[in-house]
Amino acid sequence: MQIKQFDIEEIGYDGYQVSGYVSIYDTVDSHKDVVKKGAFDEAVSKWQSDKESNHIYLFSNHESKSLPVGKILQLTSDSVGLYMTAELTKDLEKAEEIRSDLLGGEEVGLSIGYIAKDSYTEGDIRYLESVDLVEVSLLTYKTPSNPYTFVSEQKATEDEIKLDTVEEIKAYLTVLEMINLS
Repeated sequence: MQIKQFDIEEIGYDGYQVSGYVSIYDTVDSHKDVVKKGAFDEAVSKWQSDKESNHIYLFSNHESKSLPVGKILQLTSDSVGLYMTAELTKDLEKAEEIRSDLLGGEEVGLSIGYIAKDSYTEGDIRYLESVDLVEVSLLTYKTPSNPYTFVSEQKATEDEIKLDTVEEIKAYLTVLEMINLS
């Protein structure tokens, strides 16, 4: 199983619901992989048809030997990437720690674990055309693989997003262009 990391975009009003892109299409990440649009279509379709049999787990920091910290409510593939909404499990210690971090303004990333089904390589770049999504993890440390992801604070508007470096500003503007918000 391979792992990719992204950032949480939004949390719900009570802090138990989290949303964000778990993958951004057509960008080279730090592992020199590019996820092509449609790469998750089969996995998402299979999951949506029978969520009980086709588990995509929600873990903390890829700790697959621990209990999941919640459940994935929605997965949607759009022109930008694969977007997820999940709900943390109330009263589960690790989930409550993540919720507390989020409500306290801490950066919590998103990371995916997957199995590449169909890919090809050009030069030193691997293009993923089809993947099985195994799990999504909430990261309590920030090590995103994709430079075009960013963290927005709790239900942040564009005015509230903290951008401290030139690289963060460039990444933010690139994402806005990708989703046609700029």
